[in-house]
This record gives sequence, structure tokens and C-alpha cells, in this order.
Amino acid sequence: MKSLRILLLLLSATIMHNASAKTIDITLTEAIQQNLVTVTSLSSGQSYNENGLSIKIENKGKKALNITIDPALVFAPEDTSYQDLIVAGDVKSVIAPSENKSITLQTYCGKSYAHGPGKDLIYHFKKQADSLMIKMLTFAKRRNINAELTQKAVWVLTNHHSLNDIYDPSNDIASKELVQFMSRLLSLGMPDYFNYYVLNKTPEETVVPKKALRIYALFKWEMKEDDKLSLGVYDEKGGVTQQIFEGQLFKVGGYELNAKFESSNEPAGVYYIRLSSGKGVIKETKVIVE
Repeated sequence: MKSLRILLLLLSATIMHNASAKTIDITLTEAIQQNLVTVTSLSSGQSYNENGLSIKIENKGKKALNITIDPALVFAPEDTSYQDLIVAGDVKSVIAPSENKSITLQTYCGKSYAHGPGKDLIYHFKKQADSLMIKMLTFAKRRNINAELTQKAVWVLTNHHSLNDIYDPSNDIASKELVQFMSRLLSLGMPDYFNYYVLNKTPEETVVPKKALRIYALFKWEMKEDDKLSLGVYDEKGGVTQQIFEGQLFKVGGYELNAKFESSNEPAGVYYIRLSSGKGVIKETKVIVE
């Protein structure tokens, strides 16, 4: 009886080994390069920074494929007036021999100056983006950074947007965490202020950001004695554009606040967010409204 149990265990192990041997662990990029799959893709009709791409993967071989969809794969539209879509990736799917599977993928816009896709636009696999994009998307997914902030970071890499643009006042901590990561990744200094704008996600329209709705500047300072302070926004001629507070008493101690400049209705130009007392300027941040 003992010999029979051993035989059955060996037989079971052999079956499991054979089953495993019939499944290939592979990335989608490798599967495409080795001609193991055919990939067709269409825009899903969702926003470019949502589940924007539907792909169908057909297994052309005789072995099951355990496919991992790589991060930062770039899919280009047949009509180049539309955006490239960059796949967040790190999605797994098992596809049996001679079968196909449809998957909808989280994407990001790769060209902020191009039109947002509607539904059923034809896309083709183009390439995998560089290591900077892979690292950023991996970081954003690991830290659970939301799609709008991640999209703004993508444009820093693809369209040379500023680090100042990676900001959402409702996600202040996540915003600064992502900016700090991008600052280290690109060897750039941390911004003195942040622009906040809402993404244009309307299909068939370009998504170049409009003028920032608001500008946020962080002010930190120490009071060595009680004093009345004023905080305002000034134009290049020294005129007050917006008064945030005036003649407010601050006692001895350390302070930190996010100064908010409502910039959407102001003309383009250079402005100064200035903290001052009767004795002079305590701190000033220069901002640019485009």
C-alpha cells in the first residue's frame, strides 16, 4: 500500500510538471516579438486616463501563455491627430492555445496636444516607453497615486510639462510625494509653487491644459515677536491683484500655510505672492501665469 501511495504521488507530480511545462510565462512584448500572439486594439470610449484601451490577444501557438502586460507600452492610433495611449500595465492573463482574450487596460495620454479618442478608434502596438516612464508608472501604482496626478506626471515625461503642474489640492500629500519622486528621477529642483488645472477629457478635443485655475505656494516662516502680517498677490508694477489677508496678528512661533492665488481670470504675466509686515517683506514667491 505504501508503494502504491508513493507511485500515485510521483504520478501526480509528473502530471503537474507536464501541465506546467505546457504553459509559458512571458511578457506581452516578448510574445509579440516572438510572433506567439496577434494583438488588435481599439479605444474603449472611456477617458484617456481611465480604462481607455481594449485589446484582444490571440494565442497563435500550441501552449498556454501566462502573459504579463508590461508597464509603459505605447499604442499609437492609425489617425495621428489623436493621442498615443500609454498602458499602465502589470496585468496578468492566461490564454489557452489557439484562443483569444479581450482585456480593457488603464491608459494615459502620451500627447497632450492631440485629440482625445472616442470609441473604437484603431490602435497599434508601437513600443515600450523608456525606463523613466516605467519607473514613474510603477511608483504611481505602488503608492496608489490617482489617475489625474499620474497623467500630469506622464506629460512631464512626454511633452515637457513642468513639475509645477503635478498638483491636486484635494490630494496635497500624494501630489507632493509624486513631485518629490519626479524631482529625484529627473534631477530637478522642487517647485516653489504649483499650478492646478482640470484635465479636459472630452472626446475629439485637444487636452492641452488651459490656464491654471489656481496657483498654490507654500509659505513657512518663524515669528520671533508678535506682529501683524499681510499676504497678497502683486503684479509686476507692484499693484495688489488679490489680497489674501491683511493686518492679521501672528504671535511668536512657527507657521506654515498654502497661499492660494485665483489665477484663471488674471492676464498672463509675472506675479508675486508676498508675505509682509510693517517692517518689510518676510517672504515672496514669484509665479508665472501663462
